[in-house]
Amino acid sequence: MYASLSLCLSALKGNTEMRDSAIALTYAEHLLSTIQGESVMWQTKTDSVPGRFLRHLPVPAATGQSTGWKVLQMNPFATDKRVGDMGDDSHLYDAGMLFALPSEQRPRYCTQYRLTWVTPDLFRAEVRVGWSRPHVPVDKYRACPTAMFDDIGNVVSVSMPAMVMKNVYAQ
Repeated sequence: MYASLSLCLSALKGNTEMRDSAIALTYAEHLLSTIQGESVMWQTKTDSVPGRFLRHLPVPAATGQSTGWKVLQMNPFATDKRVGDMGDDSHLYDAGMLFALPSEQRPRYCTQYRLTWVTPDLFRAEVRVGWSRPHVPVDKYRACPTAMFDDIGNVVSVSMPAMVMKNVYAQ
């Protein structure tokens, strides 16, 4: 009986960890797609930088110049910077995203992004999503500090990079 119970608990723990990783990866992919979508709207002739993410890009472009890690948040005045399974802007998601992620909202994930110029028309976007392990006090990483991603004993994280090109063909 004890062996069966132990096996069930181990399977449940593994399923929870895989679920958290899948949600974090889906969320990171969504954010990278949003950044790529913003770059399509970027008008080269006016050099106006649109959107939620790209407005932080240093202009003019200098190779290697970076935004540094920025915490993604809806309310800049909130002390809890974590987001739930749907991220921080679930009312903006399309039906496909709402279907891909569970509807439950619990602030658990810390999300950060960094944009770095590679050439004057190309930059690297990096998104990382982290969350605390089950044994860590719930509120330890409320502020989502950059250093939390180095604390691998207490934090699990996924990272995803993408190269993004400025829309040089815009009228």
